[in-house]
Amino acid sequence: VKRVLPEWLAKPTIISVDLKHLEVPIDGIPELDAALVQKLKNKGFTHFFPVQNQMIPWLINIQKHWDETWLRDACISAPTGSGKTLSYVLPIIQTLKSMPRRRLRALIVLPTKVLAMQVFKVFSYFIKNAFDLKVYLMESANLTLEKEKNMLLRYDTMRGWMSIVDIVVTTPGRLVDHLYYTEGFSLKNLRFLVLDEADSFTNILQNDWLQQVNENLAYNGPAICTLKTLKHWPQRTQRLLFSATLTQDPEKLKFLKLFEPKLFTSIIKRKNIELPIDSNTNEPVRGDFVGKYTTPKELKEYMVLCPEENKPLTFYHLIRTKGLKRVICFVKSKLEVHRLTRLLSRLSELDTNNSPLRVNEISSDVSQKVHTSYIKQFSDGKIDVYVFSCILIIILKLMTFSMFL
Repeated sequence: VKRVLPEWLAKPTIISVDLKHLEVPIDGIPELDAALVQKLKNKGFTHFFPVQNQMIPWLINIQKHWDETWLRDACISAPTGSGKTLSYVLPIIQTLKSMPRRRLRALIVLPTKVLAMQVFKVFSYFIKNAFDLKVYLMESANLTLEKEKNMLLRYDTMRGWMSIVDIVVTTPGRLVDHLYYTEGFSLKNLRFLVLDEADSFTNILQNDWLQQVNENLAYNGPAICTLKTLKHWPQRTQRLLFSATLTQDPEKLKFLKLFEPKLFTSIIKRKNIELPIDSNTNEPVRGDFVGKYTTPKELKEYMVLCPEENKPLTFYHLIRTKGLKRVICFVKSKLEVHRLTRLLSRLSELDTNNSPLRVNEISSDVSQKVHTSYIKQFSDGKIDVYVFSCILIIILKLMTFSMFL
């Protein structure tokens, strides 16, 4: 029995996964502000990645209809490292740069503090000395809610509480804390709601935070646009979902309250035949192209079948026989991270035929400063094997490696 997908999932816009043959130069998107183009050039960018070439002009152009009707939501399923972050950072900055009054208009929610920090730095770079916008990173490590409130809001005797930021980058937990306890913190003027690594949110049972966000928006009703809803709520927050995976589970997607969503995806397969990128077929596509992990075209995948109890020994054997360096291994929990690290180190000590294997571990217990130090050591080749808990998979974006397991 073939599974029939909703039309928006079955008829996506297809994004190439080929990152070697880039066609659109940095100044090749006429809709993009010249100051943003210059910032890209200053960073050494020469061409846009395929996902950026598709998303940036689409998002910029659709904003022209903000005052006319509700904007379509978008779901982007593309491999890690394919440039998804800039696909929303640049259009958001360009859209908000001309807003007359400072209000919280863009909320970017990410599953981990590490990723939130990285996205905040990207926003900060493109805004600095170029646009009168303020981006803020919510954090729980150094500031209490009350102190952080002073970074988000100011009180005006005539107008009450007013936002002093345009863009907020945060994790779900800190966001909910402010929604519950911070007087004056409001999402009523929100124009963009971005969920980066969206499946990290929809795959967990605790969706209370997403419900709290929906309830605090100016419009939180059904995603159905009628003359009546347009009369009372002419604008609706646009939701943008970015992920290397995209769930097909209706029970998970319903929490997002998507309005006429448009899917941009990297992987399309039907009967083992790849659908051409410029295909205009109206026939629904059935198969496993969405909701699956997508990988860059340059990444080769292999499978080793072995008994459960032999996994560590097999892993060690592969490293030694293939002469692998800069290897990353993911395991389920912090406890397993420590166990595997100790075991690999011990095997290396007993292996007198090879040079010592430099093994290290990273878990959520390690501070951001230590994370950064470890990542640099790994990138410099001073560590051979890193063992991670799966929740820290996003650090992959910051690292150069030859193999991961």
